[in-house]
Amino acid sequence: MLRGGSIPYLEGVLKYIKSRAAAFHTPGHKQGKGAYAPLSLLLGEKCFQADVGDEVGGPEDGDELLRRAEALAARLYGVDRTYFLVNGTTSAIHGMLLGVLAPGDELLISRNMHMAAAAGLILAGVEPVFIPVKWCPSFGLPLGWEIDQWQQAGEEHPKAKGAFLVYPSYHGFCPPLAPLIDLIKAQGKLVLVDEAHGPHFALNSSLPPSALELGANLVAHSAHKILGALTQSSFLHVQGKSPERLGRALELLLSTSPSPLLLASLDGARAQMEEGERLWDRALNLARMARERIEKLPGLSLLGPDYVAKGMIAAFDPTKLAVSVKELGYTGWEAAAFLRRCGVQVEMADWWTVLCLLTYADGHAEVDALASGFAQLSAAPPPDGGAAAKRLAGEDITPPAIPPRMLSPREAFFRPRSQVPLERALGRIAAEIIAPYPPGSPVIIPGEVFTEEVLDYLELLRSFQVKVRGVDDPSLAEVAVVA
Repeated sequence: MLRGGSIPYLEGVLKYIKSRAAAFHTPGHKQGKGAYAPLSLLLGEKCFQADVGDEVGGPEDGDELLRRAEALAARLYGVDRTYFLVNGTTSAIHGMLLGVLAPGDELLISRNMHMAAAAGLILAGVEPVFIPVKWCPSFGLPLGWEIDQWQQAGEEHPKAKGAFLVYPSYHGFCPPLAPLIDLIKAQGKLVLVDEAHGPHFALNSSLPPSALELGANLVAHSAHKILGALTQSSFLHVQGKSPERLGRALELLLSTSPSPLLLASLDGARAQMEEGERLWDRALNLARMARERIEKLPGLSLLGPDYVAKGMIAAFDPTKLAVSVKELGYTGWEAAAFLRRCGVQVEMADWWTVLCLLTYADGHAEVDALASGFAQLSAAPPPDGGAAAKRLAGEDITPPAIPPRMLSPREAFFRPRSQVPLERALGRIAAEIIAPYPPGSPVIIPGEVFTEEVLDYLELLRSFQVKVRGVDDPSLAEVAVVA
């Protein structure tokens, strides 16, 4: 048995490789014998040998191995059911919505949802009731919610089947979740949580509480974002009785040929996280050292602690380093480009901040590299005398108010559409999702009306060449509207 205890699916893959069976089955590369040489050089022989499809485990049933692996993950997280997903957390979110809601059902949903949730509204035919988000005006970052707004929305929409929350934010900010879950449950609604950026919360007592600990019904985790699974690998956890359609919904959404590499990586990541308390203690210590070193550098500050002290959020994830470069006269994108030249690649950048992630995989060398990069940034004058930052300083970077909606997202998506110049979209109904990426929260979705405030914000994104997703024209010169 491998280190880490029972690893049924991963061991099944290894057993198949060891069997050296003559392969007369998919995939066509036949365990790497026919792999393209440069790709084989990149991925290595073992990667192709492990790409064995339904033959995982040889004489043992691969589906049974998967069920056993999922049961071990459910035990780790203290839930009743865990699904291994290989279409990313996007499929977990879509599965939650299709598995719980029917066309025409209402759903209370936080406006800082990921664009995957907006796509899920289209797929499920759901009528969203959007709840506004509190924003930090200085940095344009979402901080969470006002519970009173959720209570009012729940009272005004008593037939809403559930509530969809985002916790924590991409930057690791944690609004007060426990009282909101209690409120939603008291209203008789299911609690669905996109906890993509918090799969480690339930694994260490020094991290903020997980939505699972606080009683959420369905929780999605991106195992690849923070844990050791391969990209596109995610968990979907169920507490209590599983919604009747959930399994069938996932069958509709997921590949019938899931990658054994991704499934094995989920099994391995779960086994590794049996030591989550120790591993994340190490990460937290490294994060503390990194924070102390960065905070000492002129012109830099770390967001999070002040927000907690001022009551703007309940907690934050210390392993997410949201570093403000505003006082240096850099935009976040300029700072990220500078750090890249120093050999430091950040997770994301936005108007005034760069976001760096530390995990159990890092060590003192990584902290040194990060601190060195920021030290060089702190000492370097901004490009062009800080012209971009000076221009940005005069702009309102808070996202616009939620626009009015004329059609359901699904109805608008399937209506005939046309492209119009951005400046001529005022009053037209959007036919596409427009989301700055990352973090991927939509400014507008199909069925909503382009307002002056929305158009001004999109023009601001365009002028700073902010990457957007969900659109036909990424330059935003034109937008898609319902014809």
